Amino acid sequence: MQIIPIFSKPIYINKIHIETKKILDIFNNYKLSKSRQDLKSSDIAINYDILNISELYDLKQKIIKAYEDFLNNNLHYENKFKITTSWITRTLPSQKSHAHNHLNSMFSGVFYIQTKKNCGKIQFQNLFNKTFHLNVKSYNIYNSDFWEIEPLDGLILIFPSEIYHQVLENFSDIERVSIAFNLLPIGKIGEHDSQLEL
Repeated sequence: MQIIPIFSKPIYINKIHIETKKILDIFNNYKLSKSRQDLKSSDIAINYDILNISELYDLKQKIIKAYEDFLNNNLHYENKFKITTSWITRTLPSQKSHAHNHLNSMFSGVFYIQTKKNCGKIQFQNLFNKTFHLNVKSYNIYNSDFWEIEPLDGLILIFPSEIYHQVLENFSDIERVSIAFNLLPIGKIGEHDSQLEL
């Protein structure tokens, strides 16, 4: 017997070894976000290019290495990719984010800088068309409409940008801090009449 998870939505999970406390100190020297009027929601980013801050050069190189590992060695794409946007997200205790996906990108990612148990899992949601809502005895990757991952300092996740996701409520006593980023392929893509250079 064999089960083939065709057309799956893979999520890359890995650990980046870097001192996250130093990164947090760098962030505190920059005005990178502002509070929403709705105090129950995470902050709004005001700088969408933070991985190009010179002090974050080493972190950016480690993120590049991670997404190259995923895209070249796991998904086996020959194309090169580029980080198009990157920003900081801050979620205070009792805050959360709404469900959303990322437009104008192919892959998105998050790198966790300051976390604690119950500080707000990331929840991925399957919003693809379904015909029935069945009763499930035991959830797994084949039958779940939601999948949650607990953030940890230094953890990196990369996933297809079209997947809806949200930060669940921060029940901890600390501010949850992460970097989000988007990726696009560059160079020649496609073939024949669908060839394009980005």
